[in-house]
Amino acid sequence: ASTLGAMYALGQGVPKDDAAAFRYTLQAARAGDATALGNAGSMYEFGIGTARDEAQAVRWYRQAAEQGSVRGDSGYGRALLLGKGGLSANAPEAMDYLRKAANAGDSAAQMFAAQTLITGSAGVARDPPQALRWYQSAARDFPALYGDLASLYANGRQYGIAPDSAKVLEYAREGAKAGDGQASYLLADAYFNGREVAADDSLGRQWIGKSAEAGYPQGLYSYALCLLRGIGGAPDVPQGERLLLKAAEAGVSKAQYEAAVMLFQGGQTVQADIPRGVKLMLAAAEAGHADAQA
Repeated sequence: ASTLGAMYALGQGVPKDDAAAFRYTLQAARAGDATALGNAGSMYEFGIGTARDEAQAVRWYRQAAEQGSVRGDSGYGRALLLGKGGLSANAPEAMDYLRKAANAGDSAAQMFAAQTLITGSAGVARDPPQALRWYQSAARDFPALYGDLASLYANGRQYGIAPDSAKVLEYAREGAKAGDGQASYLLADAYFNGREVAADDSLGRQWIGKSAEAGYPQGLYSYALCLLRGIGGAPDVPQGERLLLKAAEAGVSKAQYEAAVMLFQGGQTVQADIPRGVKLMLAAAEAGHADAQA
């Protein structure tokens, strides 16, 4: 039944059918098959072939973990870390499971364990070197983590990680290729400021535009500035004003302040809207923007 479940899940030799995959997987899980136990947990967690049910996911993940399943360790550890499925969050116990799965190569476990070790948690000491190793490994399956890696090497001094502009560029390129907004933002920064590459405002604008397309808030703001000021290409004030408002609504305090000033008097294509401007100015002040607080 476990093999049939996998065949239907992948569409190998039979038409892909999530409902059939779930039915056969659950049948095998009830018979105690370790692989099926972990797969049943995943299917309940993500709603594959059945309704999402975190409590059921935890039930099957726990049984899988008891039989030494890597997927079981990963799933149960993630649930313990986040307090899902009726469990109380318990970072130290969660890390016991996540470490086993991460050491066995489970990329989801590596990602969650790395995030925990970077910041530390109640009862879990920070371990940046191990966190970076697991981030690097997990990024092969989760390319957005390349953006996190680039950011850590750019701004990770608070976590005990020495700045390394070469690694920022390396990981930013990998993440940007995968469409990650943070990575594209950091790659743009490298081109704008000549960090490990020749300064090139045109390429900087290209990558900051991709960051904005991905919805990265700082990318939206920086691309708005490029368009408003003609950095790296021709100005496009109407689009720049629209993106400035979008960045402000996304919570970028500098954008909130500048959008508020624009709304008080009206822009080239944006009509004056004093109530909205006041709201954004207050938000910028609450976020600590000095000019908004003045």
